[in-house]
Amino acid sequence: MDILFNTIGLIGMLLLLSSYYLLQRGMLASNDSRYLWMNLISAVALVISLLRFWNLSSFLIECAWIAISVQGLVKLKRQKV
Repeated sequence: MDILFNTIGLIGMLLLLSSYYLLQRGMLASNDSRYLWMNLISAVALVISLLRFWNLSSFLIECAWIAISVQGLVKLKRQKV
């Protein structure tokens, strides 16, 4: 079971680093829905791994990433309407 949670956490970490790398390279913008989705999915994956390997500070920062990403996606959705 540990390997499953570790794998989910590693995928989340790789996705988070990838999104930041793409942002820094100018391949994604901070208001690009792909960037926001990558951050949201990576934070959710990391929260899932934290359910097995608990760390309060990591959990709280991932919850903040989720909230910020959702807020950005809602803002984008409203701009398109």
